[in-house]
Amino acid sequence: MTDLATAARDLAFLRRRVEGDRPRPPAAIFYLWASVVATGGILTDVLPSAAAIFWPIGSLVAGLLSFWLGCTWSRASGSIQAGGWVRPALHWGGLMGVLALMGFVEGPRTTDPQAFVGGMLLIVGLAYFYAGVHVHRVFFWVAGLEVLGYIVMILWPSTPWSVVGLSIAAGLVGSGIAVTRSVGDETRAANAHLRLET
Repeated sequence: MTDLATAARDLAFLRRRVEGDRPRPPAAIFYLWASVVATGGILTDVLPSAAAIFWPIGSLVAGLLSFWLGCTWSRASGSIQAGGWVRPALHWGGLMGVLALMGFVEGPRTTDPQAFVGGMLLIVGLAYFYAGVHVHRVFFWVAGLEVLGYIVMILWPSTPWSVVGLSIAAGLVGSGIAVTRSVGDETRAANAHLRLET
């Protein structure tokens, strides 16, 4: 029976490799973005002029740090896919590009800032949804919170941005914890697999 279980795990390993080696995202990225979103949400309510400076700069810095963390994590986790960083970089880089374009081109011309920023929130939610489809299912939680934040902001425009920012930040922290636990589960399964072989 042990040989059958070992063969099943070996086939599962091979299947993951053939379908594409996608290591789980590092939890640090979730925590990084949680701090950016919480800070930005609070600044939007307290000091809107500072928030207008914080969001583009904070997002750019966090994006570059996320890229570095993702590449480092991929190498450290033993990813065998050469250039495995390209798809996530295109995904999140494309999102940053669209948001920057919206912010710099359409932002100054908008007549309803609340709806404009709500639309940006919806686009970010869509990006997290696609990350849930293509990268890791833990992103679905954040996507849901982004869309819920959009709905709340449209239905109740007086809702403080800090409430939305802190809610999304809580979702990001929860996702980081979930990723950490799933990595721990995979490590335990791999160690059990190695013990069975010896």
